[in-house]
Amino acid sequence: MVLCDSDTAWEPGLLAAVQMPFVDPKVGGVGTRQSVYNARTSVWRRVANWLVDIRYLDYVPAQGRSGAVACLSGRTAAYRRSVILPVLHNLENEFFLGRRCIAGDDGRLTWLTLASGYKTVHQDTARAMSMFPDSLRAFIKQRVRWSRNSYRCYLTAIYKGWLWRQPLICQISVLQILLTPVTMGVAMTYLGFWMVRPQANAPLIAIAWLLGGRAVRGLSHLREHPRDIFILPLVVVMIIIVALPIKTWAFISMNKQGWLTRRADLIGGEGQSDASVRVSQ
Repeated sequence: MVLCDSDTAWEPGLLAAVQMPFVDPKVGGVGTRQSVYNARTSVWRRVANWLVDIRYLDYVPAQGRSGAVACLSGRTAAYRRSVILPVLHNLENEFFLGRRCIAGDDGRLTWLTLASGYKTVHQDTARAMSMFPDSLRAFIKQRVRWSRNSYRCYLTAIYKGWLWRQPLICQISVLQILLTPVTMGVAMTYLGFWMVRPQANAPLIAIAWLLGGRAVRGLSHLREHPRDIFILPLVVVMIIIVALPIKTWAFISMNKQGWLTRRADLIGGEGQSDASVRVSQ
C-alpha cells in the first residue's frame, strides 16, 4: 500500500524504488526522500527545504539503517498490506487524553507498524516533491501542527512501551525531539550569559558559534545547494524560534486538534496555492 498526500508529486522511478526494501519480510514500512517543490519561489520555502534536507540526508537514513525510522512522512510512504489491515481500527480511531486525533496519521501508522514488530526503513532513491507554504504565517502554523503531532505520537509510544523496544538511535532521536525546548533553552541561556561578559569580542564569538555550528550541521544540504549559505542567519533564527516558542506552545497545546493551514474555503493549504509557485526557479 502506497500512501501519498494530494500536494505531493513523485519523481520518475519512485514506485519501483519504494517497493525494493519489501524483499525483506521484516520490513513493514518504507519512507521516501522528500524535497520542497519550487523552493526558490519563496525564502520560507528555502528555509523549509534546508530543514527537510537535514532530516532526509542525515537523521532519517541513520534511523533507517537500524530499521526504526521514527516517522514515515505521510507525503509518500509505502506499507506492507498484511501489516496495516489488522491495525486499521487503531489508525482510524486514535485518541489522546480522551480526544479524537485529526492530524498526525503518518506518525500513528509508523508506530503501529513498529509496535507490530516490523521495521520501518528509508529508501533514498524513491524521491518526491511536496508543496510547502510561501509565507511566515503558514510556515509557523505548519510547524505548530507538526510539533503537536510529534508530542502526541511519541508520548504515546513511550506510554505504551513501544519506544523502548526499538534500537537506541530511534530512542535517542525521539527523546531529542521531545526535549528540544529544554536543550535549546539551556543552550540559549548559557549563550546569553556568555554574551554579556565584559570581554569585547564575546558577542561576535557567540554569533560566530551559532552560525558556524548550524553551517556544520547543514553541510549535507549546502553541498547540494551552496547558494543557501546566504540564508544561514535566517535559518539559525528560525530554528531557534521553532525549538523554543513554537515547540513550547505546541507542548502546552498538544491536544488541540486541527490542521491550522487548511480550511474549507481553501484549495490546498494556506500559502500553498498554484499562484504561489508560478515564478520559475
